[in-house]
Amino acid sequence: MGYAIIFFMISILYLGFGITALLKNYKNINNKLYFIITFSFSFWALIYSVLYLVTDPEIAASLRKLTVITWGTMYSVILHLMILLTGFNKYLKTRFKKTAMYMLLYIPAFLNLLLYIFESYNSSELIRTSTGWVVSSNVDRGYIWDNFFFYYYSIFMILSIIVVVIWRLKTEKLREKTYSKYLLIALMFPLVLGSIFEIILPLNGIDVIDGITLLFSLVSMVIVYFIIEKYGFLSYDLDELGSNFINLASEGVIICDLNGKIESINQGAIDMLGYEKTNKLNNILQIGLEIKDYSTVKSKEKIFDCENGAKVPVLLSTKEINDNVGELFGYLLVFQDLSELKSAQNKLQELNNSLEKTIEIRTKDLISEIKNRKKAENENLHIAYNDYLTGLYNRRYYEDALVQLDKEEFYPLSLVMADINGLKLINDAFGHKAGDELLIKAASIIKAACRERDVLSRIGGDEFVIIMPNTTGKEADEVIKSINKEAKKVVINSISLSISFGYRTKTNNIEQIQEVFRNAEDLMYREKLLKIPSMRSSAIEAILKTLYEKDKDSEIHSRAVALYSEKIAEACGFERQVVSEAKTAGLLHDIGKILIAQRILTKKGKLTNAEYEEMKNHSEIGFRVLNSSHETRRISNIVLHHHERWDGRGYPMNVKGDKIPLISRIIAIADSFDAMTSKRTYKEKISKEAALKEIIDNSGTQFDPDLVEIFRDNFYKIIHIKTD
Repeated sequence: MGYAIIFFMISILYLGFGITALLKNYKNINNKLYFIITFSFSFWALIYSVLYLVTDPEIAASLRKLTVITWGTMYSVILHLMILLTGFNKYLKTRFKKTAMYMLLYIPAFLNLLLYIFESYNSSELIRTSTGWVVSSNVDRGYIWDNFFFYYYSIFMILSIIVVVIWRLKTEKLREKTYSKYLLIALMFPLVLGSIFEIILPLNGIDVIDGITLLFSLVSMVIVYFIIEKYGFLSYDLDELGSNFINLASEGVIICDLNGKIESINQGAIDMLGYEKTNKLNNILQIGLEIKDYSTVKSKEKIFDCENGAKVPVLLSTKEINDNVGELFGYLLVFQDLSELKSAQNKLQELNNSLEKTIEIRTKDLISEIKNRKKAENENLHIAYNDYLTGLYNRRYYEDALVQLDKEEFYPLSLVMADINGLKLINDAFGHKAGDELLIKAASIIKAACRERDVLSRIGGDEFVIIMPNTTGKEADEVIKSINKEAKKVVINSISLSISFGYRTKTNNIEQIQEVFRNAEDLMYREKLLKIPSMRSSAIEAILKTLYEKDKDSEIHSRAVALYSEKIAEACGFERQVVSEAKTAGLLHDIGKILIAQRILTKKGKLTNAEYEEMKNHSEIGFRVLNSSHETRRISNIVLHHHERWDGRGYPMNVKGDKIPLISRIIAIADSFDAMTSKRTYKEKISKEAALKEIIDNSGTQFDPDLVEIFRDNFYKIIHIKTD
């Protein structure tokens, strides 16, 4: 498995290098041949990766035969690439010579393919070892068969080396000598190491990993790839550089070699000078020769005589083109038509005159815009530092002001914390509109009691803080008393405004202002703990009162359900505390209807689907209202589930069976019984016996069967209570 992974990674590396080189210049024959070589190595390594996983000799023999597609022709391609890179192909100018070269290159490869495809080792001749599948030493197929590939590989690799050596000896160019040095390293590396590991070590009885040559060849391909990266000799030549680059330029661009021969010219130059491509070399040859008098980067104005007789003033810029090792191998000429530039300058002057007039108009507009922007900035500043609901300062302003006022000149500095009691309860019972109204009223009362130098901020949902500079604790306490006095006069939805306060005073630099704030906050929370229970109790009574005023039948119904629930709990034999809890929960079970529209509560006739869905919300509303008070928190869960069904098809949680609180199941029977036996705006009442039968019929589906049985057995004892 380890060797399989190694050869698979080698295959991926070969393919990656090949694709990268091809993408650099897919039109270049050198890059194409490099890709063919690396692809062949990649395919070869992939097959070896599979071979290390195969245990069947038949499959192994087939896979080994498949590898001949890669190594059978690869070394002809390598020699072909070396011939092209070293320029030996320039001596093959006739078609006959080129054909002869291709035959000499690829006929041996073709014979090698045929020989190994039809005469490859069969499964009985292969042995699986720890280093891969090897051919049995007892197999002898003859001298030619056993040695053909060795001669083919050796001869073509040696020829490749000879071609590069001859090129290195003949050339005088630094760039080409550098190329040849790295090419020789790339060719010699696998040849030498391959001979050691494939011939010398096996002859001495040392086992070698089957296919290890692939690793050495990978190093060679990496060397070639980095030659590509550093010197770019597979990526472009001078002509290709021109064709790929100059047509992207908007100016006239010409690229020529060291002798002044034009290699590339873009369409911009042809259009500007009026020459046809067919005679461009003769007509513009003088340009190429003249650039030798220029420095590396130079600009000069020239007048060109166009083919149509016109004279075109241009700005000519020249630059030497050097390769990656610093050797000069061409010149780049870029020229721009100055007549267009002068025309643009004239237009620019006209535009400048027009602009001066526009600036005068724009200045007036700008002054108006600045005024509007200043106004907008002031509005944004107000938004940034003020609470959107109450108009008071917000926490951001408070924190900045506290830093400014925490100085000795403002001592004694008093901080007063204020918190609206029961805001969440009011939001849940009467909606956020009522809660917002309460906050606005509270802010107004507190602000009215503050002095001009005081800073009042709303720093949280229901929290306010007053920074009182040069104010003693006694003076702060007097302000709090005046606020409480006015707060008692404010009543919203039958609930009186209640505010908890706490204050602390800083008198010297030793005290930390944040510690003063925390102490004031602690005192405020202590007062809140004392006020909130009675406030919530009063609030719940106020909520019930408001509900009964909206719907007169709700009070009668709630009291009846409370008494029925009490009697059923007694019939079950529950303790006094449980019986009392059942009665209280029955009285409060519909408190959530406080947020249901009155038109729905008092509607004559059947509710629509939408109205019924809204009515169903009263269980959850009642839960939120009662859950806000510690005293009614246990009852809140009973109210939440009093419309659940025994079979789980009730609402709002769809719980069923014993998962429904016991008292909720009792209230469900009491609620349904009173609803059936009382006259409603949308239906006539039925007799108590008929209502009992209806409850019995729904035992086990809507109602708890055990409670239904108790209700039935104690029916007359329960219903003879007076509910008026």
